Parts: sequence; C-alpha cells; structure tokens
Amino acid sequence: MKFISRIKNGLLIALIVCSTQLNAEEQHVNSLVENIEIHFPDRLNQAQQFMEQALDIAPNHAQVNYYCGVIYGIRASEGIMKAMRFAGKSRRCLENAVTLEPRNLTYRLALFNYYLSAPSIVGGGEEAAKQEMRNIQELDEVQGAVAHLRIVREFDTERYSEELHKMAEQYPQATNIQLRLGLNLQEHGEYELAHESFVRITSQGFEHDDTYFNALYQIGRNAVFSHQRVSQGIEAMERYITDYNSELEIPDLPWAYARMAQLQSLENNADLVTHYKNLALENSANNDRELHDLMAQL
Repeated sequence: MKFISRIKNGLLIALIVCSTQLNAEEQHVNSLVENIEIHFPDRLNQAQQFMEQALDIAPNHAQVNYYCGVIYGIRASEGIMKAMRFAGKSRRCLENAVTLEPRNLTYRLALFNYYLSAPSIVGGGEEAAKQEMRNIQELDEVQGAVAHLRIVREFDTERYSEELHKMAEQYPQATNIQLRLGLNLQEHGEYELAHESFVRITSQGFEHDDTYFNALYQIGRNAVFSHQRVSQGIEAMERYITDYNSELEIPDLPWAYARMAQLQSLENNADLVTHYKNLALENSANNDRELHDLMAQL
C-alpha cells in the first residue's frame, strides 16, 4: 500500500510541476504578445524581436503566428532581397494562424491581403485570393463582398466600377463599400454623386470608426476638387480636425490642415489660409514632399 501511495504522490507532484511550468510559459508568451502590441508598428525591430521570442516558445500559438505573418509581411515589402527572405515565412505563419483559429476574421483578412499582394512564386495570386475570399464570406458576408471587389480591382480592373455599383446596391448599409463607391465616383469626376455617397456614410451614425472619419475627410477633399459645396467641405473638415483620432486608419492631421487651407483659399479667407497652411507645414514630416509642394501653391 505504501508503494502505491508513493506512486500516487509522485504522479500528483509531477502534474503540479507540469501545470506550474505550463502556466509560467503561458504568462511569458502573453507578456511577449503584449510587448509586440506595444511596439507594433512604430518600432518594428523591437516588435519583431518579441515576436520571434514568442514563436520559439509557442510555435502553435495563433496570435503569435498572426503577428509573425504581419511583421514578416512588412519586412518582405522593403525590397527584393527582403521579399525573398521573408515572404515565405509570412505566408506560413498566416496559414498557421488560420489553421489554429479558422473562424478568426482578422487572421483570415491578413492571409487574404498576403495572397492578393504577393506573386504566385511565393504562394500568392488570384486563385489563392479567391479561395480565401470564399472563407471570409462564410464568416462575414460584407467583408467577403469587399474582398471580392479588391480582387476585381487587382485582376480585372475594367469590371471594377460595374461590380462596385452592384455591391453598393446590394449592401446599402455597408459603409466601407459606400466609401469605395464615393472614391470611385470622385476618381471619375462625378463629384456630386461622390459627395452624396460620403454624406450618406456620415449620416448613418457610426461616429467613431475609420469609415466615418474617411468620409468626413473626403467631403472636404471632394469640395477642393469640384469647387462646389465648399462650406459643407469646411464644416466636415472642422469636425474631422476636432475629433481626430490618431489610432484610426485615416489621413494624417497635417493633410486635414492642408485641405482646410485649400478650402479657405476657395472662400478667399487669406488669414485662415495662412493659419491652416502653417499648421500643415509645422506638423508634417519634412520628407512629405507632396504636402509641401501643395502648400507652396497657396
């Protein structure tokens, strides 16, 4: 009986030790993931170091594989030599992430972005993108429609406008599709219709997301291009500047100042032109040649 009791006690101790080690490892990985998120994307070198440490410890951790795919994907875009080194790693990590968590839409979209932008020689291309689009459609119909539009724009450009109008009619409440429609109309000089699209987006009540802010910005930008509805453009750009959120994927604040300077120029408000022009130049990067050239014209 003592022998059996010793065996049981030994097994219990082993289980406790194993559980403690697993908990410590999990905490370490979680800490590394937190550090990735703190440093990504502004300090990419540090984010990459934390990601590689986490990947060594937990190669089957879905979120770590996701960050691996995204970070190596950025590295692959930095030049031909880096593309050869990092593209395959990026794809494998993203494919691992969706294998581990097949219903995670963020991971699916990241893999789709890889397939759409990478050439077939490194596992990208139209067919791979279409297959991933179908996977996305199963999770989110609207995101699947956006993925479809991006494939058409990339591989069948002549059909893009037709497909975009079709998707906009099919999904009138999908603000991301309506924004694409407005931009397409603007690109083709249909400024009044573009304005209507952007205004529809801002009236739908989603006042804190990327699409809402992008629509505000485009109302102002559209007025610059068309020389029409300038007062509405100024009002939209004032709201954009006042509520600007640097955490969203929207045009940088110096560009909003620059557009406001252009709008005030159309209204012959010389003092306000100077005010916003100075704000644009003071807050922009020195290497933003496009913005500096634009302000030099005022």
